[in-house]
Amino acid sequence: MKEHPLCVLSQLGWCREGLWWARSVAVAGSTAYLADADGRVHVLALGDPAHPQRIGGCAVPGVPQSVVVGEGHVYVASGAAGLVVIDVADPVSPRVVASYREPGWYARGLAVDGRGMVYVACDEAGLGVVDVSSPERPVGVSVGHHGLMCALGVALNHRTAFVVDGEAGLRVVDIGRPGDMHEVGRYAERGYVTGVALWGNHLGMVGDKTGLWVLDVADPADPWRVGGCAVRGTVESIAVSGRRAYLAAGGEGICVVDVSNPASPVQVERRGVPGHVHHIVGAGGTIYAACGDGGLAIYELSEQGQLL
Repeated sequence: MKEHPLCVLSQLGWCREGLWWARSVAVAGSTAYLADADGRVHVLALGDPAHPQRIGGCAVPGVPQSVVVGEGHVYVASGAAGLVVIDVADPVSPRVVASYREPGWYARGLAVDGRGMVYVACDEAGLGVVDVSSPERPVGVSVGHHGLMCALGVALNHRTAFVVDGEAGLRVVDIGRPGDMHEVGRYAERGYVTGVALWGNHLGMVGDKTGLWVLDVADPADPWRVGGCAVRGTVESIAVSGRRAYLAAGGEGICVVDVSNPASPVQVERRGVPGHVHHIVGAGGTIYAACGDGGLAIYELSEQGQLL
């Protein structure tokens, strides 16, 4: 039997003040950005993780679904409003400086590359690309589709985008030329896939009735499943830090999976939390979770040096 250190999730901090329904969180340094389904993005100071404090925020068009951080700006996938750009140079007074959408877009998820491009998962409109090299003047590069049926999230690796596509599973898209993208691979099993994360040559997918699937994507044209593990409930998102995968398991809370052996991932901790865990990010042993009406939850993962 494989030995795994005993992992324990301990609550560090919590913030509900001024929040309605936390959908997504992004963390940069000692600051968190929280997408709230009531049409706002909040800024929270994390200098004391035990007492995160809301220090600013602003209203955004649409219904925020997902948030990521770029240099000096925050990018929001905001439903029918498309991509929203927020200047956070002054975190106390963030301000919307631009937005971009195409007909039929419903922005669900997004990822930023290092070339000034934002890739937007636009539900039935597929994968869209927006040039934000001038954040206050975003320019559409690709309007979507690319054979996708229900694009819900995206992860990037160099010239490749890995898009989770609901019942269609995983679609692999060559983004070497963002204005001329094309599908190069796919992977599907029974289930509805909602979240994706990359580490090295491996990819984790989660969703409804899928648990965690681990794929080898060394050859993007031929992704194949190397392992997986069952997870109770519907998992909405995944984040990977080191050898741990953190899963946002909705009403079931937070799940931690050891992925040091991708062929045999093992759940090593689960913690129920107040609220509904929609989204999760991890940095080292610290976990930040957007928990619906539970607000922002911060947990610390420790290994007790014992064996399961």
